[in-house]
Amino acid sequence: MFSINRHQASLYGNYDSFHLKDMNKSILNLLFLPHDLPSSADEDYLIQSNRENEYKILECMKDFLQSMDTNNELPIIEILKKSIQRWSIIQNTKNCSVPILQSTIQKLASGDFLPLYFHAQNAAILIEIDENPPNQPLISSWQVLLPTETITSSLEPHFPCFPTPTYRLSNQCQLSCQVQCELLIDFMNNTIEYFKSHKASYPFNEMREAPVAHYVCQWWIAQFEGSQLDNRIKTSISFKKKHRDQIRYKSSIHPFRRSRLWMTIKVVFHTILTKRLGNIVSFSSIDSTDINPWIQSVTEEIKDKLDCIALDPNWQKPIEHYEKRQLSAIKLNPDQSETYRHSCQNSKDYLEKHNSNTSRRRYSCTFDFNSYMSRRIVDDVDALPTISKLTNRRDDADGIALTKGYTCFKHLLSLCEDYQRTALAFYYSESKSSDPIGYSRFILTLLTIIRLMHRKLCEDTRFERLKLHAIQIPHLLELFDFLVLPARDDMIRARDSYDYLREFYSKPYSDLLNNIEAKNSFGVYFADQSLEMNETLQKIQDQVEQDKKRQN
Repeated sequence: MFSINRHQASLYGNYDSFHLKDMNKSILNLLFLPHDLPSSADEDYLIQSNRENEYKILECMKDFLQSMDTNNELPIIEILKKSIQRWSIIQNTKNCSVPILQSTIQKLASGDFLPLYFHAQNAAILIEIDENPPNQPLISSWQVLLPTETITSSLEPHFPCFPTPTYRLSNQCQLSCQVQCELLIDFMNNTIEYFKSHKASYPFNEMREAPVAHYVCQWWIAQFEGSQLDNRIKTSISFKKKHRDQIRYKSSIHPFRRSRLWMTIKVVFHTILTKRLGNIVSFSSIDSTDINPWIQSVTEEIKDKLDCIALDPNWQKPIEHYEKRQLSAIKLNPDQSETYRHSCQNSKDYLEKHNSNTSRRRYSCTFDFNSYMSRRIVDDVDALPTISKLTNRRDDADGIALTKGYTCFKHLLSLCEDYQRTALAFYYSESKSSDPIGYSRFILTLLTIIRLMHRKLCEDTRFERLKLHAIQIPHLLELFDFLVLPARDDMIRARDSYDYLREFYSKPYSDLLNNIEAKNSFGVYFADQSLEMNETLQKIQDQVEQDKKRQN
């Protein structure tokens, strides 16, 4: 909609074709959240380097509004233009100073708006100069991003409500004084506090969290003398904004999260439009000959551009219908919080019940895997990761790196057993609350190890027949419906494992544990084809014949 073309790029002077391409790609990322989002903020042009280029979103929006047809322009568009023009000057922290901010606030007239976004505080404020009585500022503020724990610990979407409470100041000088402007500049550049995240599955660096917005949203407004919750104006039309956030960590210090400035722009525009246009009745009083052609023209232009890049909007409908049928089949209510905050008690009881049987089946060659790996050569390409590495790294997906393949297959079984024992105690215990996300990644890692073991066996010419035998572990495919996987990479790995297991679910021959005496069972077939076993059987038969002759 407002991506930069080469003609517009000349307005910025320091743009070249390389930056232009990165700029447009970054704008598409924040608008549509495509499937190929970067895993780190350092890979996105607008939010890399501590978001030093993020202010350019406002410059693009300003150019977009100025490029609109001025012959049939509505008054509300002029208000938006002026607001964006003031905002874009202040938002560039490299050029913004106390005198510039102070001058901008002093020049605000009745009916003007001045938004401010504080990346370092994860907060935004909207200043409006009231028309009646004049020269009295109205201030509202809100938190932009939710904490990571809130986003990832719930399957339900999050909707912050607007407009937020509005406070009235006695006069405009309270905002434009030098002390207040210095404080606002400090808010823009320095973070006071981050949200505290306590992950049961791995140590968490708080620098990767969103800052606490309390100091802007509450403390800053409360310290104004005589500030009051405003009740003079009519209640604005309420609206909600869905947090369509993307939290992508991997090993990066700065995770990719959707641009907070873009989310603030949406809220500011929505707020100004509802304040000026009012409710549905006010729309009907506007002369349709003025607004309808403009709406139709802009709608058609947006639709044409979206049709070129967007998918069919109904592509998710079959998936939603399928999920509803699955939920109704197992009588699971998706609205109950217990669905995604379960205690894993049933799983724990099941594992404890079968613990003794599992321990009997373990091989006697089980060894201390961490100790063994420490003796391996560091640069050995066949070396498997240690148990501590699988559980203590920031991203449990390091364990999924087993899909890269290793030739030391004889140790995979021991790794699988040791990892299962260690990870169960790590992700769930009686002394601390369960971690559904970590527990899901444990299951996904375990399934990946099993998949790797099976694939390695199938690649061996001695066990090629395994490709025709089914894998029919009870309820294995249904298990995928209960995994809590907020990261896109985890979802992709889960899908790969699901497709692999589903492929082998319907193979023509029975699985290894059923009908083991049948002629087409793997054991019988393997025995018939094994030269070593046939030679051993022949030696036994010859020895039996010799014993019979001696007895006679």
